[in-house]
Amino acid sequence: MKKIIFFLILYCLSATAAFCQEKVYLSGKLKMKPGTTIRFSKYNDYISRDRTRLSTVKTGIDSCFSVNFSLKSPEIVTISVNELGLEALLYPDLHYTLELTSS
Repeated sequence: MKKIIFFLILYCLSATAAFCQEKVYLSGKLKMKPGTTIRFSKYNDYISRDRTRLSTVKTGIDSCFSVNFSLKSPEIVTISVNELGLEALLYPDLHYTLELTSS
């Protein structure tokens, strides 16, 4: 009986943990023309290279942007601007400030 209760409690905790996503906050400046689209995505798995789009944002008149999205755990997030892209390891519940330039 104790084992059944223990596994039931463990199952309930793991089920609620799957829904506990925390926000990642990104802001910064893109040194390109205003109105440029920035896409944030992550890979579901690295074998099929299937991606999930986390967010899409356009820069403002001053080329600044601000975006937030949810992550369950630290993830490698792909940041794409036009044909350029980079990957960054982002942790949940943190605020990142970026200055993106192309060279």
